[in-house]
Amino acid sequence: MAASLWVLASLGSGCRLNPDCFGENECAKGLVCAQGECTHPSLLLPEAGVDGENDGGGGTTTATWCDVEPIVLRRCLPCHNNPTSNGAPVSLVDYANTQMTGTGGLLTYETMALRMGSSVSPMPPAVAPPATAEEIAIVQAWADANAPDCANRPRDAGVPRDAGVEPPRDAGPPRDAGPPRDAGPMRDAGPIDPLSVMGNAAQIAQMQFLDNAAGAVWYPTDQVMLFADPPQNLIFQAAPPLFEFANFRTGSMSSNGMDIDPDGNLIVTELTGRRIARREGVVYTTVVDNYQGMRLNSPNDVAVRSDGVIYFTDTPFGTPNPADREIPFNGVYSYVPTATTAALRLEYQGAFNASTPTGCELSPNEDILYVTDFSNGAFYTFDVLPNGRLANQQTFANEPPPVDGLAVDAFGNIYFGTSIGAVVYTPEGVRLGTVPGVNGGVNRVAFGGDGYTTMFLMSSTRIYSVRVEIEGVR
Repeated sequence: MAASLWVLASLGSGCRLNPDCFGENECAKGLVCAQGECTHPSLLLPEAGVDGENDGGGGTTTATWCDVEPIVLRRCLPCHNNPTSNGAPVSLVDYANTQMTGTGGLLTYETMALRMGSSVSPMPPAVAPPATAEEIAIVQAWADANAPDCANRPRDAGVPRDAGVEPPRDAGPPRDAGPPRDAGPMRDAGPIDPLSVMGNAAQIAQMQFLDNAAGAVWYPTDQVMLFADPPQNLIFQAAPPLFEFANFRTGSMSSNGMDIDPDGNLIVTELTGRRIARREGVVYTTVVDNYQGMRLNSPNDVAVRSDGVIYFTDTPFGTPNPADREIPFNGVYSYVPTATTAALRLEYQGAFNASTPTGCELSPNEDILYVTDFSNGAFYTFDVLPNGRLANQQTFANEPPPVDGLAVDAFGNIYFGTSIGAVVYTPEGVRLGTVPGVNGGVNRVAFGGDGYTTMFLMSSTRIYSVRVEIEGVR
């Protein structure tokens, strides 16, 4: 059998100054090391002109349905499932569907190649995470070869391709982690179990300098991950891939929860500062610090909607002396900043020592707010109305308390930090299990890095990371 030389199927790649890996044992389960990067095998193609077992013994190996199917699972099935959703005209659940004649007399696979490379009418739609340059190249190479199936059997000539319609070849530069994207329709979880395509989490920081890692967010402005350690009054920063830690904010007023507003500013909760603050340049200014003239007790977590509405939880954690608390309950609030006025609205209140809303996060299309209850282990959902108000509180699930911060991926799966680890649920409420590799409880889960494809898990005196196939919500 002739040897095959494998290279990344990209539109152009150069030397990596800071490689992710030097060998297979440095990548998560299911990933391979190629040109210094841990990547999924479906994003690899044999180098053109290299003799391989799939090319008949001497020709150039091309992409097959086996290369394209994982891309369809990630990018197409949220709408093109069976049945279809969101107005999708055809199902793409198997190879046969790609061979049908569709709109304008084009075969479905031809339309797939055109749409994936289009900047005008892209697939997935612009509101969803776009296909990568590598994925676009694979689909277009497959279509150019008349869409062979997994056995690499050439498709019958059939209807000739329209010579006047060629798939674009320039897919543009790979996307980076920029400002928060506009909210769009949530991607259906489809057939992918996120835990089935995830390796074990690896520890990247430990107890030598951590006291209680509790909050985290990807900061696109500096391309770093931020980690809050309230007991030390610090926010750390760490840049991939080496994750060398440095101080980002000292004297942080026990900052904890963090998010990014539509303008790219960092929004933080300050447990002992008793306020929501915005970082503008290097200055932290007060967004809100009181409710009806009473000082907030100790804001814990925050989630910012794409139009700037801020949701946060208020707890007693930074005011352990009851005499210091001016508001006689724990709460969930929404804050609406406008050019002429601002409104702080109480959305939920819980009695001290009975209900302590702690973590909060929005669903991908921002129509649900998830809230964890530290005291009783409940996960709540609230419907988010167009004006930003919350309604219809429901109990989504329960886990052994305490429960804390959470994150959501692009398919709507929810990752809850709990006393037994990071527990994963589908948006329908099906419990999938826990993220493997984490030792003990988890305070917070967050996504970051290029394309939001790295998950970070805070476990008090340890921080873990794991590469994921389903990117996080920005």
